[in-house]
Amino acid sequence: VVVAERASWIYALCSHDGALYDGGRYAQVWRTQDGELVNWRDNWVRALCSHAGVIYDGGDYGVWQTGTSREMGSRPGACYGFAAVGDALLDFGEYGVCDTLLGAPVAQRSASVLAMATLGGTIYDGGAGGVYETRSGETVAQRASPVMSLGVHNGVLYDATGHFQLHATLEDPQGDSPLVELDAPIHAILSLPAVLFDAVPSSGSS
Repeated sequence: VVVAERASWIYALCSHDGALYDGGRYAQVWRTQDGELVNWRDNWVRALCSHAGVIYDGGDYGVWQTGTSREMGSRPGACYGFAAVGDALLDFGEYGVCDTLLGAPVAQRSASVLAMATLGGTIYDGGAGGVYETRSGETVAQRASPVMSLGVHNGVLYDATGHFQLHATLEDPQGDSPLVELDAPIHAILSLPAVLFDAVPSSGSS
């Protein structure tokens, strides 16, 4: 079932106050299901996040509060995503990692930060070279190609790379024991309860 159609690629989805929002190459944020245009931007919307009752968007233009058009400090490059850490909200991208609400830098890297995740109170970020402990900058896993996504499932941190490999991050610090190798990059890792898949038909079923 097609819920909504857009003129170009959708890069971000976000649930906020019981409604779904989308943003993308069309440089707009929409309330997806009722088709209400929420705001315009002057470049691609790459990320959306609902945090503490407020929705934020980020992209090639920086980071803003979506509903109020309040800029959350300047960014020297594109924002690729957000990560909520307790009461704090972090954003990441070409500039490294920033505290969204304070507009202050948290970590800098030699290349873009492409993914973030938290596990056991520790914040991790990934990009060229591997996975890093965000606050200390310590390398926790080396990778031969950029880390495209990070995710946590059942207490284990996973990373996926531009070489189409999925790793258990902390258990494979050298990157020589991938769990699986695929035919295309993994741009997102999502942990879901198994019960959601009970209704999915198995291969060959009608």
